[in-house]
Amino acid sequence: MNKHGDCRLIAFIGKTDYVQTAYADLKERKDVNLIGLSCFEIYRNICDRFHIKPVHFVYYLLSVYFVLRYCSSNKRTVILLHGVNYLWLFDLPFINIAKKTRDVKIVGYFWDVIDFVKYSVPDFQSRFDLVFTIDDQLADKYGCEYYPIFYSKEETELFSEACDVFFCGEDGGRLELIEKLYSVLTDKGFKCDFYCSKSIYNGKTINGIKHINQMPHPLYISHIKACKVILDIVKPGVSCCSLRFCEGVIYDKKVLTNNSSIYKQSFYNNNQFCVFEKAESIDKDFIQKELIVRKSNKYEVSPKRFVDVVYERLI
Repeated sequence: MNKHGDCRLIAFIGKTDYVQTAYADLKERKDVNLIGLSCFEIYRNICDRFHIKPVHFVYYLLSVYFVLRYCSSNKRTVILLHGVNYLWLFDLPFINIAKKTRDVKIVGYFWDVIDFVKYSVPDFQSRFDLVFTIDDQLADKYGCEYYPIFYSKEETELFSEACDVFFCGEDGGRLELIEKLYSVLTDKGFKCDFYCSKSIYNGKTINGIKHINQMPHPLYISHIKACKVILDIVKPGVSCCSLRFCEGVIYDKKVLTNNSSIYKQSFYNNNQFCVFEKAESIDKDFIQKELIVRKSNKYEVSPKRFVDVVYERLI
């Protein structure tokens, strides 16, 4: 339910599974429209498909249509651009028309900290009314807002075999540590189910690690639900909030991580989260002991809280 009756949110979020899942709790909200594939993208895709140069006038007509359909004439409309893939909308007449004819605010929310710098998001900052990043250090450096990753619970009819510790992620410079953790944890007597995705060794199992191309999202969720502990291994050079933290809270799972940013999160507690520096130092009791669930934490990692924060910032 919208606590701020004078606002509505139009969110350009794309079609990727994990982003769609992250925003899923907002699908039933009457004040929120989630745009997976916009009319602008459909037109651009058609032009690309048939090698046609986009016509500016068509973009103008689409902009007018979008504003009339989605932007309220009597309430403030917040247009959220999720990720760098939507920066190109600033080149269209859409945003100018929206801001000139309606009470519209533009918000950017960026999860990929590498893309944030690579695509020069700070250069676009003056065009936004509000910019969020999941990296608190980037937020301090560029004068934008910090907001960690959020997530929504997703059900699946698939079932995976139960295990003690589950991991699925790309190599990303972590494979040696992934293999080390598998070895140490299995030696301690734990059943581990580890997957290395987007791997050049697709289809092989090496040192206990199953190498795959990609795990379908419903299957991934079934593995999360079947495990006791989610293993989170931060990529070299990354120090921001992890999606694994949110999955732990949403699905009532423990999280074993080498990412010390968990200490900064409002939902942190040492019953559910354990930080390790070396594989050999992992506390066996943490994996074995029963998890005490804190239901109040779920709002902290919900997209509903994010929308409330955005509305409050722009009132």
